[in-house]
Amino acid sequence: MKIFNKAALTRKQRFTRALLVGCGCALLAIGIILLLGLQFGLYLSLLYMAVGFGIGYAIQYFGKGVQIQFSLLAAGLTIAVMLVCDWVLLGGPINIISALTEYGLNSLWEIAYRVIAIFLAYRYSRVV
Repeated sequence: MKIFNKAALTRKQRFTRALLVGCGCALLAIGIILLLGLQFGLYLSLLYMAVGFGIGYAIQYFGKGVQIQFSLLAAGLTIAVMLVCDWVLLGGPINIISALTEYGLNSLWEIAYRVIAIFLAYRYSRVV
């Protein structure tokens, strides 16, 4: 006797679902960070950690995957959010590099926030 779960999604369908949800969360995060930066003048790299966790958790919740491709998707989307927001708010690659290198200890915090955000996205995007 075979029992089939017709409501279960295949691995490809789960990854497609995770991709759509992850891209939606990334676009929402870009919108919020750019709104805060352009309208209110706030540029907080600390928000990137929340973005990384949020994207990772959304991919885990909706994708329910155990493969490494889910983690790579979350980390890639988090990097994309950081690049787009930094590009718009800081004004190009030269200004991004100078902002991350010329302020001493504050620059180390800026880099640490980004690394932690990528780690959180990578860690919390799979069901392990």
